[in-house]
Amino acid sequence: MQYADRDGFIVRILRLSSPDRAAGIGFVVGDQQVVTCAHVINTALGRDKTAQEDPEAGTRIQIDFPILGDAEGAPARSCRVARWLPPPKAGVSGGDVAGLVIVGEGLPQRAGPARLISDDQVRGAEVQVFGYPADHPDRRSGAWVTQRLRSAVGGGIVQLDTDSDSAMRAQPGYSGSPVVAVDKDGDAVAGMLAIAGDVDSQDAYAIPVTQIAAAWPTGLGKPEEIAHPFTEPATAATAAPAPEYPAPQPMPQVGLVQPTLPQVIAGNWMIDIQMPQGMAGRLMLALATTPYGQLQFQGTFAGTPVPMAVQGFWRVLGNQVQLSGVRTVTAPFPQQSPYNVIITFASWSYWELIGSASDGASVIWRRQS
Repeated sequence: MQYADRDGFIVRILRLSSPDRAAGIGFVVGDQQVVTCAHVINTALGRDKTAQEDPEAGTRIQIDFPILGDAEGAPARSCRVARWLPPPKAGVSGGDVAGLVIVGEGLPQRAGPARLISDDQVRGAEVQVFGYPADHPDRRSGAWVTQRLRSAVGGGIVQLDTDSDSAMRAQPGYSGSPVVAVDKDGDAVAGMLAIAGDVDSQDAYAIPVTQIAAAWPTGLGKPEEIAHPFTEPATAATAAPAPEYPAPQPMPQVGLVQPTLPQVIAGNWMIDIQMPQGMAGRLMLALATTPYGQLQFQGTFAGTPVPMAVQGFWRVLGNQVQLSGVRTVTAPFPQQSPYNVIITFASWSYWELIGSASDGASVIWRRQS
């Protein structure tokens, strides 16, 4: 595969209501694939930034390639939303990944996919992000901000610190920007900027490329393939000296290796349920381990004719999760009944699980925290 430099893989996500204004940034990861933050797509569509619902079928997102532009403008393309992991409703953990596929014509000349690397290869290194700073409205062509990539924090995201000498800070207009590092092979992307504070903030946070790949493997490839740069391994005779980055600190990385179901199942989930009869519902479910080692769950249903809650104990059996407990109908007359369901998962990642339940329902679990 022929990789592009930063000029060719950076795209601007345009607002539907103001096509000359950026909702955020994205970057090319394939012949037709582009990735950005889900909250950037919400902004582009004029929705609340934390909206959870998938964009309507047929929705088109407009992008352009701002750095490839000239006096006559930048080459533009139309995209459909092919992957959607909604942003967190609050806090910093959650999917917040949107995968776009260009429709109609292909990539413009000089555009191409970014070379993807794992963030632990450039830990401590200087990186750059691109965006449209709100505190510098005169920078209508965008601006680069230099940052330093630090270690992971909670929720699987990575901290970025702004260089004290930098004239600007990463801020909301930079959301979705690729975190660009430079190694012996040129420009590479180690993550995607997802969280940036106000203009006075000194830090920002990025989703590692390995987590994005776990969220959209058909768009970026398998997560384990990003553990090292997408380049042919150098032989002893041709290997160039490695860049002198600080030694990476050991840390667990869900995504570098396919995680097991027990590694990802604990946490808070929003579960979309589709029954064979056409009925649909949603379950907010929390699975936790108590200090005494008990595996407990509790949840509430939405979209059901009567209010219902469930609680009990859970366990993992290979690619299955068994929930055993009680279901409580809280109105109009409280009553309880046994609740026993086995969910068989066909695929899973830290952010999403897809499978079917023993009652015939198809389910999609999306992590909330």
